[in-house]
Amino acid sequence: MGGPCRIAEPGKPHTRAPPCTDNFQVRKFMFDGREWESVEQCYQAMKFNDRSIQEKLRSIKKKEGDKDSKHGMDVWNEGQRYKSVRKDWDAVKVEMMYRANLAKYMQHRDLQEELLSTGHVEMVGAPSTGWKLKSGATVNWPCTPAAPAAAVAPVAESK
Repeated sequence: MGGPCRIAEPGKPHTRAPPCTDNFQVRKFMFDGREWESVEQCYQAMKFNDRSIQEKLRSIKKKEGDKDSKHGMDVWNEGQRYKSVRKDWDAVKVEMMYRANLAKYMQHRDLQEELLSTGHVEMVGAPSTGWKLKSGATVNWPCTPAAPAAAVAPVAESK
């Protein structure tokens, strides 16, 4: 699960994109008036309308010495425990991932620069970036930034 996107380069199929493309990366940011440790943590919490479940997920903190991937898996596993996923989740989950990432990037200038340093290369998701809908159709996350680089207005880094 997780892991940064891959840069689609001919002859180099496994070139990793920058770490900022990993939804498990621990970089605190504000979303919906609350602080989150990672995009994955925020995304898992937004699957639920129940604020107590959201807060349970938000309370999971990265332990000293743990890798970001460990924290991401802890959050992902906790998010799989609950069955009360919001009814509109299939319709809104891509937008939620987009909004959480946008919040992270807008609050961290260094991450903006890291992403923009890739230029106009095509990026593809890690193996975990696809899922099946109830209809059986397979969907994959788009990894290439949707907006041109000029549309991303740099902001001061969050402290």
